[in-house]
Amino acid sequence: MKKLVQSSFLCAVGLALVGPANALADVTLIAMPVHTNYHNNQNRNELRCVTPDGRFAGGFHGPVSTGGGTTTNGPGFIYDVEAGIIRNDILNGGSYASLITGIGYRTYDGVQELVLDGWNAGWHANWNSTNGGASWIPGTRRDFNLGSSPAGPVANSLGAWGTNDVFFSTFRHAASANVPVYVGKLFGDWPMSVGAGTVIWDSKGISGGDQALMQGISATGRGVGWRGPTTATRRLYVLQWSGLGTPYTWFFTGLDGQDYGQAFSISADGTKVFGISYSTEDGGVAFWGFKAHLTNGLPPSSDPNNPDATTRQTEIPSFIHKLPDYPDTVTTGNRTVPYGCSADGRYAVGMNNRGLEKAVLWDTGDPNPTNWTVQDLTDLAATNNALGFFTRLSRGYSIGVKPNGDLVIVGVGAYDDGSGATTRGFVMIIGSGVTPIQPPVITSISGVGSGSVTVNYSNTLAGKAYVLQYATNLGAPAWVNVSTNTATGPTASQTDATATGNQRYYRVYYTVP
Repeated sequence: MKKLVQSSFLCAVGLALVGPANALADVTLIAMPVHTNYHNNQNRNELRCVTPDGRFAGGFHGPVSTGGGTTTNGPGFIYDVEAGIIRNDILNGGSYASLITGIGYRTYDGVQELVLDGWNAGWHANWNSTNGGASWIPGTRRDFNLGSSPAGPVANSLGAWGTNDVFFSTFRHAASANVPVYVGKLFGDWPMSVGAGTVIWDSKGISGGDQALMQGISATGRGVGWRGPTTATRRLYVLQWSGLGTPYTWFFTGLDGQDYGQAFSISADGTKVFGISYSTEDGGVAFWGFKAHLTNGLPPSSDPNNPDATTRQTEIPSFIHKLPDYPDTVTTGNRTVPYGCSADGRYAVGMNNRGLEKAVLWDTGDPNPTNWTVQDLTDLAATNNALGFFTRLSRGYSIGVKPNGDLVIVGVGAYDDGSGATTRGFVMIIGSGVTPIQPPVITSISGVGSGSVTVNYSNTLAGKAYVLQYATNLGAPAWVNVSTNTATGPTASQTDATATGNQRYYRVYYTVP
């Protein structure tokens, strides 16, 4: 929201840029313990996925590798958030999981099962447990020899409702040009397998020097990601599982009306998509985060003579809008990346590049996008004295929502407990039912026409830093820092001693020193 204060000489605008939303919430930050038996004492791990209800999270120890658990990488692990238990012994055919990138539920014969998606001995694989990972149902569920050097999304590679036995997954043939990408439906008795009628993969051939990768998949079998020859020319791409051997495929347009960009995450029903796209606001020099609404059906066929063709027309989303970011967000490259979203598509998590990658949470629940909020999770943890040995939370990869409304976010951050800087997976639990902290609001301006203007504002927290900025017009490419001030109470002010000219716009935002 904007508050506009005008005079004959100056314009001041106080943007409702979010400081630490939910700063008064009950915030818990948990660092994942390492598993030194399997990664040569490399003191590092990551979390890449969480169940829709926030109960279980999945990730891996050591560096990223799709190979089996060895002395240099792996194994994959899960973390029981409610019980506070980490489980490293995820077995498939006698060998350990190397990566876990997807996690969810299915129900088979009236029993809810925890299902994992990831990699085992270099191949795409799944695991299944009826007791929260205390043990795993025997039987190898691995796509042996499907694809050559297969690779998958960094996070959220599994889509499942949990109310039936069906779940969906995605991966690609290899990280190279002119090779297929897959979306699959898996169901039935364990261990489900290709050729037994319980695993049906649709494969989309890629040509013309392009690569393709689905970076998220819904519980309806809709994968979203990108296709293109280079990072700068990747296009927003959809693969919808059909069961015909080839998925339905189409592109969709981004913020600038073109289809350049990448989709990263998708709601369970397949209609709400988060990604990055160019914007006309800056002339297409950076990728901005967005949320878009797609149809739950199929766009018209691209072939007027064949209405059943799998290739469909480019879709124009019924709604698309930028995700909010911070005034100090970098102005080139990826401004933000929304890696994961909640099952209902309200919340998204990812990173905001504020000179360094910073893990953030977006709340897009308000029908009016100007009321959407962004929260820097490092700032949130610091404000609540919860950072511990983390020096920065760099990426949020996945988010679940507990039945009571608490948010459970998983990702990776910079960590130093005195034994050396490294990276650690984190779980952040944000309590619900609290009043978010309000952003600073400009209330008045004094000294107009004197060359030295004082900007007064409210909703401040004692001991916290606030930055005053100005621009000569709202179309300016960048705002100019005036000063930083530490508030001593609920109101504060800052002076711009260089206020010459006929017009300036001002804004104030909260930052953690």
